[in-house]
Order: sequence, then C-alpha cells, then structure tokens
Amino acid sequence: MNKYLVDTNIFLRILQKDNLKMFDACKKLFEKCEQGKIKLYTSNLVILELVWTLKNFYKEKKEQIVDEIFSILNFPNLEIEDKELLLETLMLWQHKNTDFSDVYNYVLAKKTNITNIYSYDKDFDQFDKKIRIEP
Repeated sequence: MNKYLVDTNIFLRILQKDNLKMFDACKKLFEKCEQGKIKLYTSNLVILELVWTLKNFYKEKKEQIVDEIFSILNFPNLEIEDKELLLETLMLWQHKNTDFSDVYNYVLAKKTNITNIYSYDKDFDQFDKKIRIEP
C-alpha cells in the first residue's frame, strides 16, 4: 500500500472549507485513507504549524482547535510521527495559558527525562517552577 505525507495546507482545506474544489479533493483523499486504500502520514511539525495557523491566522478559539486536532489525531489509518506526545501536549495545552509549542517542549522534556529547560520564557514556570533555568 502506498504511503503519503500530508502537509499542513491539506488539513487546513478540510478544516476551513475555504476553497470548495480543494476541500472536495482533500475530502476524497481522507475517504481513501479511512477506507484503507492508502496510508497517510503526518509529522509533529505539521501539527504544530496547524495549531499556530488556526490560532494566529484564522483566529480560532482554543476549544475549537483542540477539537479539530483531536479529530486529526484519532483519524483512522492516519499515522502520526509521535501521536502520544501530541495527545499529551494537547491535553495539557487546553488547560494552560501558553503557546502550544511551549507545552510541546515541556512534554518532550519530561518524556525524554530532561530535568531542565534553558529558557527566558516564564511560561514554562506554569508547569513546574523547577524546570526552567536561565543560562
């Protein structure tokens, strides 16, 4: 079975429905994936970019973004680079007032047994006052 990488703009066409021709083509692509005719793959970077674009360009509310990303992470036959890391990030991000990328880096640090994050970004203090250190 063929395997294809899905870029951010494909997910955006599905979620935004802002170009009907592209939406229809992307919908058919995901229907093939759901039916097991093709295998789709995406990266953590694509998901990070998708969250950023939905929040900053499309001005979507966090609750809507969380729902949309959950639906992507749970889509049948869609392989995701590190789905567990993204799910944990999404769960924590919905309760924190910080950037998705900061939560991602915090979760990544914890999962890889990193005890400190060098940063001047005080948003990390929301998670664990002892994890952020300054150089």
